[in-house]
Parts: sequence; C-alpha cells; structure tokens
Amino acid sequence: VSLLVGVAAAHRGPAYAASTYVIEELKRRLPLWKREEYSDGSSRWLGGHTPPAAARGAERASERGVE
Repeated sequence: VSLLVGVAAAHRGPAYAASTYVIEELKRRLPLWKREEYSDGSSRWLGGHTPPAAARGAERASERGVE
C-alpha cells in the first residue's frame, strides 16, 4: 500500500508543514510500518506502534478475557 498526501499552499514552507503534519498524525493514529530500501540492495522493516486508543481497547478486552 502506498500513501499519497497532496497539499497546496502559496509557499513551500506551509505546504511542507501541512504534509508533515498529515504524515505524523497518521503515524500516531495508525499502526504503520515502513520498509526502507538501501542502495546496496538490502532492506529492513521499521516497526509501527499500536495507537493509544487501540491499546486501551485491547487492555480492556484482555481484562474481560476477550482475545
């Protein structure tokens, strides 16, 4: 899956800030992983994280014995 973020602004700085904000919010709210590809042909996955709300829901479900 790929992600395309499109922003428009009169100047480059605000456009960059807006696109950075969108990406950082997505990373904060969703469990995203990233695969880095290197010029030597190797690659590695960088781990995502579980969003806080989802983690709280999982903890509550676990407490009730729900997997």
